[in-house]
Amino acid sequence: MNPNQITIPSNFVLIKPDKDFTEYVVGQLRLEIGNDATSRAAVQKWSVQGEVVKVPESLFYYYDEQMKYNGWQSIDYMSRKRNASLVYKTEIEVKPGDRVVFDYLQQMEVRKEQGWFEDESGQMYYLIKYDSIIAIIDGDDLMPVNGHVIIEETKSEVEITENGPQYKDQLLIFAGSTQLGTKGKFKRIGVVRYSGKPLDGYMEFPLSMDFNNELCNGDLIIYNPIFAHKMEFDMQQTIKGRINQLRYIHRKDIYALVGREEQLNETAS
Repeated sequence: MNPNQITIPSNFVLIKPDKDFTEYVVGQLRLEIGNDATSRAAVQKWSVQGEVVKVPESLFYYYDEQMKYNGWQSIDYMSRKRNASLVYKTEIEVKPGDRVVFDYLQQMEVRKEQGWFEDESGQMYYLIKYDSIIAIIDGDDLMPVNGHVIIEETKSEVEITENGPQYKDQLLIFAGSTQLGTKGKFKRIGVVRYSGKPLDGYMEFPLSMDFNNELCNGDLIIYNPIFAHKMEFDMQQTIKGRINQLRYIHRKDIYALVGREEQLNETAS
């Protein structure tokens, strides 16, 4: 099949993925990964980077369709519409030729739904959901898309108490926000590295609002670690050697902008 002859109406992107990993590198040690690897190891050896070949003609978001609803529709019809939707309202920010990093779960979906094919030369291509793309890879930098914010973890945490936010590790900085979540729950402090545009809506969280403050490299934020995901697994250490620290989140999971990275360094000293 010729990938240049493919037309994508909506919500999917054609990707030429990088080759999967065949060895695990630990310092100077190289460990070969066999085909009989466990399911966990199999997931970790899949590549989560690739080149964009084709983008969709448009993006479909369920609540936009619902707003146009002007009559009776069957439950089955609306359910199929919902399942076909992006999980949040975004815009097309990638183009053919861009190198991107995407959610590893798309590797599982491609295999489950047989959303792949080979061209005459044997090159593999994947059809992945547009909203699974995390960022464009631009040399040594990342350009988040789909509203993602890429952060670096710290070891500092904050606990919400009756007297307000109490910081561990003697990080005494003003949160400047009352929307910090449930009392007694620990939230983590992270350092912003790259920031995408705010989103206009979330399908599963229709009442959620994006944190609209401007975010810059080095900003300290309080965020919900439950919704922070690894950029790559340890086996896929390809992004600037900081793979174990980099996470991606959405702005709806940011509770407060609390300072600058320099304050962490001052506290540590």
